[in-house]
Amino acid sequence: MPGLFSDMTKLVPPPPTALTDARLQLHHAAQIAASFGYTFVPPRPDWSHTSLTWNRNHQALISAETDGVRVGLRLADCTLVVFDGAESKHACPLSGKTLEDGYAWLEETLTAMDSETMGKPLVRPDHELPTHPVGTDASFSLEEKAAFEAVSAWFDFADGRLRLLGEEYPHMTPVACWPHHFDIARVILLSPDADQSKDPSVGVGLSPGDHAYAEPYWYVTHWPSPEGAELPPLPSGGHWHTEEWTGAVLPGSAFAHLDAASLTDAFLASAIASSLALIQEP
Repeated sequence: MPGLFSDMTKLVPPPPTALTDARLQLHHAAQIAASFGYTFVPPRPDWSHTSLTWNRNHQALISAETDGVRVGLRLADCTLVVFDGAESKHACPLSGKTLEDGYAWLEETLTAMDSETMGKPLVRPDHELPTHPVGTDASFSLEEKAAFEAVSAWFDFADGRLRLLGEEYPHMTPVACWPHHFDIARVILLSPDADQSKDPSVGVGLSPGDHAYAEPYWYVTHWPSPEGAELPPLPSGGHWHTEEWTGAVLPGSAFAHLDAASLTDAFLASAIASSLALIQEP
């Protein structure tokens, strides 16, 4: 099995902040892949047409599909890939290129594939992103390639654990990476007909790092967050984050030399149970 499970050591590079530059570059690069959904995939009420899905076979985040075409970003080497059906037909390594180069390549490639349907400018995501030189026309760099491989391993690991949750919690949204925050997550709903925008829910996901934590971390959040509710202990590790948002957090550095899968599963089980109890209390 490719990715994480062939090399667990990639999950905890020393120190955890060693991934910061790579994940910021990938966060910006992911907007190019996401632009395909913004431009060509019919809009969906939950905006999932703009999300990306992890593909283990290709070790890439891949867009939704239109006419058999999808666009992905392979994380380990920061490469754009265009798929026609299940086959990867075109690839553009971004190392040494700028964001503008990436968008231009994708527009040209799609137009050459189907000028009538895809021969138009890409709609670029307009949300605010973390600051990085590639966002102001610097070139991508794979100088620290091991860090890119580590970010890829974290996404592979997270996708596998999140998919397993569906066996225990049947009313869940699909696993998705949201290009705005560059996290991979899914949401537990309390019933099959629940409205995610209005009804209580529990979010479960992994961030490769952000302004709150410079390292990868698991999170479990609950909505709504009962005002004044006492947050219960987390017996399987982790802690409650309460600044700007409320949720249970397990940082990647907690893994050390422990079994990452077992520690993650135990943390998610206890944090989800705690969050469900909070939103179900009368």
